[in-house]
Amino acid sequence: MRPLPILEDDFVPLGIMARMLHAILLMCGYILIVGFIGANQILERLHIFIQM
Repeated sequence: MRPLPILEDDFVPLGIMARMLHAILLMCGYILIVGFIGANQILERLHIFIQM
């Protein structure tokens, strides 16, 4: 018996690319948010030292 053709074969690479793009965008957003929070904490500490 021949296996039935899988109709989604043509769309699998696009689906993988879409998932990868989504994951990359999520990681970029996470890095930006964590970096922004970290920068705020550093600036607040510097502000305290400057006032002393």
